[in-house]
Amino acid sequence: MRPLRATGGGATMEEGCGTPVAGGRLRGPGAFDGAAERRTAMTVCEVCGNDYARGFDVHIDGAVHSFDCVECAAHLLAPTCENCRCRILGHGLEAAGRFFCCAHCARTRGVRELADSVA
Repeated sequence: MRPLRATGGGATMEEGCGTPVAGGRLRGPGAFDGAAERRTAMTVCEVCGNDYARGFDVHIDGAVHSFDCVECAAHLLAPTCENCRCRILGHGLEAAGRFFCCAHCARTRGVRELADSVA
């Protein structure tokens, strides 16, 4: 999994949302402390171009991406199922660098060793 670090509104969100970080701030839900209203610069979403005071940045693979909403972030960053072309927002499945949303799609593309669950 790629390291992910999102910042916005004076807070820091990283994997493990809702846990304290240095300085006592929270990551994740409830972390925004009103700093977005105090900022003079607006975040401009690189997907839709909307400028929004509560936008956020995602740091991934050494690059920084700016978004106004999670939907735009997913549109740009989420992997796409090789079979049905949907965006994989959950865990998904991966085999030899190929991404699938479910075992059915993997089997459709000839990947037999993946399963949605083990019974």
